[in-house]
Amino acid sequence: MTPLRREWLIWGLVIAVALTLFIVYRLERPEHITPISVFVIIESTVTVMGIVYALFIGFAWHYRFFKGWLVRVPDVRGTWKGSILPLDASGTSLASVPCQLVIRQKLFSISCVLHTRGARSQSFAGNAFVDEDSGEERLVYAYRGIPRLADRRTNPSHEGTAVLVLKERDRLAGTYFTDRCTRGEIALILVSRKTNIPFAPDNEGFDRDVPRSAS
Repeated sequence: MTPLRREWLIWGLVIAVALTLFIVYRLERPEHITPISVFVIIESTVTVMGIVYALFIGFAWHYRFFKGWLVRVPDVRGTWKGSILPLDASGTSLASVPCQLVIRQKLFSISCVLHTRGARSQSFAGNAFVDEDSGEERLVYAYRGIPRLADRRTNPSHEGTAVLVLKERDRLAGTYFTDRCTRGEIALILVSRKTNIPFAPDNEGFDRDVPRSAS
């Protein structure tokens, strides 16, 4: 699924050019309109539309006004805090691990960094999209986990995949799998649209409102 409904962009450009030509025709005498002047008008209109498009994809795409009819990407920008719930080989839940997920998102790109007390993982591929069959808003990314240097003997570097569903505007929940044959659940709550909040797993009430299970 493409992030934008491109047909609206094309129609917007056509309407803008047509409207510009109409205004010029009404303000200028027809005998003063030449092929060169028409070309200049169209070129100027396209340039202005290009600037507007650049501003839109850089700053305005996430406004709720555009969601659905133009933008088809869930807005997951910001800092999320919650818990990782590892599962053992039999599927039994182990002790939960406080975590913080920082998502830096643009219309056509996304970067996810997850922090825990003993490790950090950085995405190297990812996508936020709306599933066409279920209608669910999802975040899927592949990551490389980098434990602290002191822990790498017992917790070596690894790669994995996280599949999260946006339950509400401020809740993400899903599962993760790694190439070490480990797996678990993740439950997160949005705490801020900012992405520069320091990780503080020992704060009181850190995971107070976070579900213990992502199911």
